[in-house]
Amino acid sequence: MRALLPTWRAVRVWQRNFDTYRHVWRGNLLGHLADPLFYLAVLGFGLGSRMEPVQGVPYVAFLASGVIAGAAMSSACFETSYASFLRMRTQGTFDAMLATPLQVADIAGGEVLWAATKGLVSALATFTVAWAFDLLEGGWWLLPACAVVLVQGLFFGGVALSVTARVRSLDALNHFYALFIMPVLFLSGVFFPLDALPTPLRWAAELSPLTHAVRLIRPLAAGATPAAWPAEAALLLAAAAAGVLAAAAALRRAMLR
Repeated sequence: MRALLPTWRAVRVWQRNFDTYRHVWRGNLLGHLADPLFYLAVLGFGLGSRMEPVQGVPYVAFLASGVIAGAAMSSACFETSYASFLRMRTQGTFDAMLATPLQVADIAGGEVLWAATKGLVSALATFTVAWAFDLLEGGWWLLPACAVVLVQGLFFGGVALSVTARVRSLDALNHFYALFIMPVLFLSGVFFPLDALPTPLRWAAELSPLTHAVRLIRPLAAGATPAAWPAEAALLLAAAAAGVLAAAAALRRAMLR
């Protein structure tokens, strides 16, 4: 079990990825802004213009708070799926890291921590777009919302890395997105309330950490305290720990066999 726990050296892996990102962030910025612009323009202002208010707010505002969590999940998963695959299988970066005092768990922990950071960047970009359209108000809620985004990013980054460690080709990651990411995105309350779903799907939605992240972020975006927030936060923290451990275990099997 101890071999699966990252040490402080995981921060060095995060730092390596951050130093690389500093040279390419301008090119990445368009991607961070494009997704929320698309969702808000097409679904929010397009479809939403023909919809009644949802949970007491215009649909576009309801959507904006959900997309903050959804964009963060997608960005975190991309970082430890396609990007980590290239570092692991193509560039040999992970093998080079093992020639240093870093252990496999440190590499996994640093990659997952960086994925959570990229998720936060996407969430902040989404917030900026929504704020520019006057859909959300700035305020105290942004800080706890950022904490929620980081914690959920640890889970999804960990899950994506555990899958990446097992696949042999980039094409195989397409199945991960089709069978896991897309269903989670659409069944976690990002685009519509969960009470509109059939009962079996509502039960399945309760298993998704994204559902609990949305439940925390949406009321925060309205300036309210989320209902049952200690339980929701505890579930997210437990999921984050499980995600990091799963990533470390899978990466250890892949690199040390």
